[in-house]
Amino acid sequence: MAILLWLASMQTLRYGGRKIHMSKEAFLEEDIEGDTDRDGIDSTPRIFGVVVLDDVQVYHDMLQISHCEKRMVRFWEEISGKKMHGNSYIFKVISVFPLRTTALLQHLSASCCRSLMARLDADQGPSLRCQLQDERNGVDCLAGKPTPHAVLRLPLPFVSKIMTGQWSSILLPHFPNTEHGGSAVLSINWRLCGMSRDEIPQLHHHFLQDAGGKDMSLSVEVLDSAIDYLKAFAAGLDTPPEPEPAADDGMDDELLFQSQEFQSVRRCVIVLQRVLEGLDASAFVRAARDMTGKGSGLWSATRRPYQVAFLVKAVCMASLLRSASTMHEVLQSAAKMLLPEVMHNAFKTFLDTCQNHIPHASTISRWKMILDGSFMLYQRRMNAGASEAESPSGFVRFVMADASTQHSREFEHILMASIKKQDLKELFFQRAHLLDLWFAVEDEGTDELALRDELAIIAEMQSRIVVHHLPIMALSSGRTSLQDKFCCLMFAFMLEAGETASSLASFVHEIVAGTFDLGVEFSLGRIKPTAFSVLFPWYHPPGSGGESGVQDVVDDFELPEFQLASDLAEENLSLQDMLSIPGPLHILHNATNSLLDNLPYLNGAVEKLQVVCRFLSNPDKKQRLLASCFDRPLARAFHTEIKRFDAKVHTGRWGRVAFAIPELLALRIPLQKFWNFDAFKKQGLSLASNSAADDASLKIEVVNDCIDSTEFWAQLMTLESLFYVVRELLIWVESCPCHHNRVPPDGYKIKWDSCPLRGRRLPEIACGAFFEELNRLCLINSADLFLKLPEQLSEESRTQCVLDFEHGRGHLTFQLTLKMSCFLEPPLLLFGLSQHNPSNPKEQKDVLHKCLKSECQHPQIVKLQEPGPLRQEAELFLAGEELALLEDLTEFIAQFCFAWGTERRVEGGHAKVHITTGNRRNRHEATDSLALRLSEIKRVLSGDDVASFLDCVQVARTPRNLLTQLGLARHPSCRFAKSPWDPIFRKTLYHADPFALYGDSLPPLTSAPQSVVRSAAKLALPAPEPPGGKDLAPEVSDMLRSAAMRYLRSQLEQLCKDKDQRCIFSCDLPSAALRLLPHFLAPSQAIANLGDGRNESCTDLVPVATVADLIVAEVSSSSKVFFQVVSLRPSRAHLAASAEFTADDIGVMLLKCEPEGTDSYRVQTTGFRLLSPVVGTCGLQAQPLVLSLSSLNLGQLCSCAVWERPTSLDAGTGSEKFAQANPYMIDAPKVYWVSLAEADEPHTARLGAYLWALLKAGDHQSSVPHFADLQVYLRILGDEAALRKLEDQQKKRQTKRQKHVVALADMDDWEVPVPERKKRKTQPKRRVKPASEPICDKPSFAETAGAEPLADAASHQVETEAVDAPEPHHFDAESEESCGSSESEDLLNLLDPVAITRDFTNRIEYGMHHLTPRFKRDRTIQSYQMSCHLPQHNVGDQRCSRELTVTVTGSEESTRRILKAWVLLGHGLPTREQHMDAGSRQQLLTSLKDGTLLSESELDKISAASEKSAVVAPLQPKPSGDSPPPTNAKTLLGKRDGCVPEDAHNRMLDLAARGAIPITTLSQRQRNRLTSGTEYGVPPELKEALTYGYLHPNLAPPQGFRWGYQGGKWMLRIHGG
Repeated sequence: MAILLWLASMQTLRYGGRKIHMSKEAFLEEDIEGDTDRDGIDSTPRIFGVVVLDDVQVYHDMLQISHCEKRMVRFWEEISGKKMHGNSYIFKVISVFPLRTTALLQHLSASCCRSLMARLDADQGPSLRCQLQDERNGVDCLAGKPTPHAVLRLPLPFVSKIMTGQWSSILLPHFPNTEHGGSAVLSINWRLCGMSRDEIPQLHHHFLQDAGGKDMSLSVEVLDSAIDYLKAFAAGLDTPPEPEPAADDGMDDELLFQSQEFQSVRRCVIVLQRVLEGLDASAFVRAARDMTGKGSGLWSATRRPYQVAFLVKAVCMASLLRSASTMHEVLQSAAKMLLPEVMHNAFKTFLDTCQNHIPHASTISRWKMILDGSFMLYQRRMNAGASEAESPSGFVRFVMADASTQHSREFEHILMASIKKQDLKELFFQRAHLLDLWFAVEDEGTDELALRDELAIIAEMQSRIVVHHLPIMALSSGRTSLQDKFCCLMFAFMLEAGETASSLASFVHEIVAGTFDLGVEFSLGRIKPTAFSVLFPWYHPPGSGGESGVQDVVDDFELPEFQLASDLAEENLSLQDMLSIPGPLHILHNATNSLLDNLPYLNGAVEKLQVVCRFLSNPDKKQRLLASCFDRPLARAFHTEIKRFDAKVHTGRWGRVAFAIPELLALRIPLQKFWNFDAFKKQGLSLASNSAADDASLKIEVVNDCIDSTEFWAQLMTLESLFYVVRELLIWVESCPCHHNRVPPDGYKIKWDSCPLRGRRLPEIACGAFFEELNRLCLINSADLFLKLPEQLSEESRTQCVLDFEHGRGHLTFQLTLKMSCFLEPPLLLFGLSQHNPSNPKEQKDVLHKCLKSECQHPQIVKLQEPGPLRQEAELFLAGEELALLEDLTEFIAQFCFAWGTERRVEGGHAKVHITTGNRRNRHEATDSLALRLSEIKRVLSGDDVASFLDCVQVARTPRNLLTQLGLARHPSCRFAKSPWDPIFRKTLYHADPFALYGDSLPPLTSAPQSVVRSAAKLALPAPEPPGGKDLAPEVSDMLRSAAMRYLRSQLEQLCKDKDQRCIFSCDLPSAALRLLPHFLAPSQAIANLGDGRNESCTDLVPVATVADLIVAEVSSSSKVFFQVVSLRPSRAHLAASAEFTADDIGVMLLKCEPEGTDSYRVQTTGFRLLSPVVGTCGLQAQPLVLSLSSLNLGQLCSCAVWERPTSLDAGTGSEKFAQANPYMIDAPKVYWVSLAEADEPHTARLGAYLWALLKAGDHQSSVPHFADLQVYLRILGDEAALRKLEDQQKKRQTKRQKHVVALADMDDWEVPVPERKKRKTQPKRRVKPASEPICDKPSFAETAGAEPLADAASHQVETEAVDAPEPHHFDAESEESCGSSESEDLLNLLDPVAITRDFTNRIEYGMHHLTPRFKRDRTIQSYQMSCHLPQHNVGDQRCSRELTVTVTGSEESTRRILKAWVLLGHGLPTREQHMDAGSRQQLLTSLKDGTLLSESELDKISAASEKSAVVAPLQPKPSGDSPPPTNAKTLLGKRDGCVPEDAHNRMLDLAARGAIPITTLSQRQRNRLTSGTEYGVPPELKEALTYGYLHPNLAPPQGFRWGYQGGKWMLRIHGG
């Protein structure tokens, strides 16, 4: 009976609880048609036509089926995981009627898409039949047949095969849903097929038994029976065993069929026989006989020698394991994972029988050295063979070396890249072609032509640039000098260079460049040429005859005298031809490593960042956060981002901080919006009882304060602006010039990551591209940051963020310029010769011209300059000849383009060794060396030259033989060997023997002095003193000037190291004392730019010699020049070449200023920027300068003043004046000025007219003023109608708006006002310290702004110690009257609610407590109030808090310090009354005066997050040198108290003199005498001092100790413990 069904595609099917993409799973490579692939399959189910089925039969294992049926059997078994035997049916396809246009399958019911067969929609069947008839011009192909009402769903590849007639049958699974399991999905609906139960075919009775069982596994007996049956069947065929191929045509059909059948049976027999031989355990015996040598009795002999091929494979496999002893277990586990289950038992028996022949762990460990040493021999042969045959012209080599500590020993990791010289020019032009391909593609884009053409170029370059790891060398901790490193590298080169001294000399001279950090290895080129016999006097070439070792031992390190060849005595081993490259990664790391230490305000957010990241990375807290705060529908959108957050912060590693900040900032908005501290704590109460302890460990209160703190997020945003520069520079240095800043297409990311030009950007760095990138990244200025910071941020915090940002940017710019300017000078400028820049073809010629004119004496420069063919071709190239025609010059230039520009690969080698071998057993030098070199060995084993390598292993079967082949048989350490496998051979091979590590004598090596960069700008002598000064003798004047310079230097260091204060300085600075740092380090750039500088405001050329004059004239409109110090000791920096720095040089950044009244200036926060044409090659606009203090005379030194950091920024008036005074002129660069109000609302008429006037300046040819009224711009544009309309509106309303202006061109200002003196009525006037005061703030120097000579400085030193000391005050109301009338007036102002207000929105969180500032009417801070939140101090309606006015302490910072110290000391007091004691204020004021009170940054670090937190007392020992020592030791502690015995007081005097107790007064001791019932933890020897009040938590601790409160009492602890 025929079955008519509509045939449709099945896209997805849910079976066994999982969703299966049926069409994609069924897709094979043979199904590809045109451009259709697996991913291009349509996901919409469609009907393809009608299929007529008949002749249904059940499938069983013995049924012969076609190829298509076999494929369907395998597919359904993979989908269901069950056998098709008896569970599937085969339908024969009678005919098919395809639809020319497929139709969508309409499934209105949910059951339609769940099974193989489903009922079609009632309307779709007839409509499809009509469509089928219409497509055949009205012919009804189903005439006489009913319309199909069911659909059969199959995978799309199956449907295509059936409808095209390629398949003639369909196999369908049938697993009915019965009590024994099954599924309604993979089953046949017989009713839809029109078949009854009786018509369904059944499986024959003798197939019903289970086909599984233990006896169904693969075994020798099963294979034997199968082979015997096939042989018996073949014997019954009447056919010759091997018929002649030519006789096939003469055979009849029956004979030909029997012949082919016989060959098929024979092929099956042969395959089964091979499987049988492989499963037989005796097969391994034969293989082991081939591996271990000829002989018999293999089953009993377990210690026979192995063949080298087997051992090499075993060692390579053991390298993947933690221990070689687990190899048998690993092999068995791997077999269970990979082999089919039918072979498990056979393979287990196979391994158990032969496990005695698997190499022992000790054999593997010893053979690691043999394998690594054999690879050294192989490399020797390759280098010798390549030099003689493949590349007679030699190689070009590049090296990287770096030392690291591995298992308590220094190891030198050496990496080398080699290129054949005959391939060098071709690779050079291929590189140029690759750059041209991508230069033609616009930025950040891709091009199909470039993608296609680059594949062949990259593959060719990768195959010809051979990267090789040399064996790891060992260094002792004390043997890391330059001579030791040189001997170590030469020893490593000797092991692989060749067998003769000339081979090593050629190998060394082929090294063109070496990339190192600025450590010892960087100076390897300074070692003068040395003879081979000096470095290796014990070397004995293999095969030269003589004894293999020395038997007579006279002395441990006595070297025998050998007759050496002439080439051994020639002094030709040197690295002087090598260009030493300072690694940019280390330079960036070192510059950034000290960045946070120079940013005190921003550094305070790092610890908070660590707490927040630890909280968000904790899985339990993360789930609790999502359940409590992010449970609303809108908040659930951020679940994925929060779950993905995994940033970890280590405060000692800047990289962790730099990459964690952007991850946390991405969550700023959702955290601030949805964070709910109360809900989070409530969620924790419902969890386990240890949630409170977890919250305390993760500092939940700190997390809450950080999330709610605008200041914290502003600090992170500022740090992100700085670290963004560093991250982008790292990416730029490690990228390639062809793919940088491009998004790889699908499938190209891995290819681009392996581009051979990655990390090889030295040509661009030498041409100044690095500084151009730095300049581009630094374009973000403080004005932009000022606008981006949150609006809710306080003015003081905004100011601190901007100032720290500017200082950090200046620090980075100075350090990177200091370390990277060496690339702009010969000899490293040679790398610029290979620069290929299609946009600037002259760049290459400019570099060549500078190198030809250079006075550098490096051998590569001398080679270029000396007369000969190379010099002639260089001059021809400058004259316009094409480089491709100049062979010698092309070869010389091409050798510089493939040097490593980053040291990532050698640094990654250290990590690879640590990760791979860190937990290995029996770890030694060979283990670490193989961790780097094993991948190369595996490539050799899989290559065509494996026989040569195995031959090297064969001749080095023991360590003694290996060292003999390497020429080390006469090494002094080999005398200690007692067997061929003695460990001393391994130590000798890896430079770890006693002679190499601990020998008393080194080879006599000499080094050349380091080259010095001669600055183009000569150091200026001090200017003569102006006339009218004191008539002093020259000797006295010089002495005073030297004393002033030393004092100024010490004051600068003290102020710049103060982490609590950011200062700027001013001085009557002459331009002769300033030098541009890039021109100082790269004088050739200054000479090249001589007479080529141009000021944008005029057309006159500015010579480089007057650039300092230009800068000083631009930044200062008076005699004062303001600057920031960005580097105190540039002379101590490790540079590639020594510069002419002196100890008196400092790195500065000049700040532009404008005077405003007397002693008041407006200073820009951003460093002054040079105009682009003046900058030169380095491209830096924010030029760091070097100030030479020795070039200042006495008057200029005394004019130096320090200006403290302001509490607010003025972003308007100064910039507006500057902009109004400098209108836009025709043909000048356009600088756009926008007000803050217009930045927020940019759609104003004035801004639109202003911008339009600037844009149309070329048309109206008029100057355009900045910040003018709207009618001015309308007149410039000539819009009379708009002008009249505006004038009419202005007549009706006259309004004036105060504009706050900021410059988008980096012109934000910093006003430094001078506070006015307050007139006091009830007290005599006291001297008030001005905001701008000379840096030497002694009365002898300057009482006000004026400065006196320095002669009387020493006489006033003792007197100045007591200056500005605050008067003692008490907390009670009566003592408030002693503050003077100014404070009384302030107190009276409290009656006016408008006069003084307390701003609770700007309160400062301090751990669990908080500070609240109180403002005057003019918004200046009047006082601070500290609120204590200890529960025992806040009982009922009583609150524990203290308020302190700023006038009492003299500054806001001192006020905050006293209040923070007060609240910390309160943790040790049980009641509020004790904490509110009035005497505590005087005690803290005294501590503030004598310097024992901690700084504010230190107080912030010890803030208490909760009442149970450990508290550190806010006092420190009195700094030494703050006060003169007493003349009489008996008066050290003042008067003795009457209740203290005299002998006890004398003992206290001895302790105070030794610093064991603090120096105190009688009143202090009386206030802090020990009371009954109070316990303190102090050492026994200090119990007496505690009893009589000489020691107390309210006093400074002894030297080396600190007070800490924990567990209910104060304890004296060792500082740092």
